[in-house]
Amino acid sequence: AVLRPQMYTFLLFALTLLIVCRAEEGEYGWLWATPAVFAAWANLHGGFLAGLGIVLTWALVHLVQHPRAWRRIVPPTFLAVLGTLANPYGVQLWLFLLRTATVKRPEITEWQPMELVSVIGAIYVLVLCMAAVGWVWTRRPRRPALVVVFLISALLPWTAVRHLPLFT
Repeated sequence: AVLRPQMYTFLLFALTLLIVCRAEEGEYGWLWATPAVFAAWANLHGGFLAGLGIVLTWALVHLVQHPRAWRRIVPPTFLAVLGTLANPYGVQLWLFLLRTATVKRPEITEWQPMELVSVIGAIYVLVLCMAAVGWVWTRRPRRPALVVVFLISALLPWTAVRHLPLFT
């Protein structure tokens, strides 16, 4: 069996979402796991950038709503960013990923935008519909920070198919 590095990103992205959801419910202590998560993740796969984007987006939106929580959110979030530098290449890994992940790569199918009229597009629509039904029927409060995280995750497959598993 072959273990592709993306599998680490799928697992750690899900863990990151769990941490963010717990923190959104006021359990900020969970955020102290993010430095270790991102230190490991940066050594396993470049997809840590997606997870870091989610954490930073959540933190920003949450802090707009709850400015007094900054002491509980900013330190572990800052350490999570620093944790990504705990790799053999240090800041050079960031520079490499920014240089290679931000350019068009027509030779890589996974890096192409999702086409709605395709099998992958149908999967996307199915997942989106299931999520919409869940949002309509849930009794849980719709928290703005989590709504923003959801919307970003839902939009990412439109930039590259490789983001569909993260949305799912």
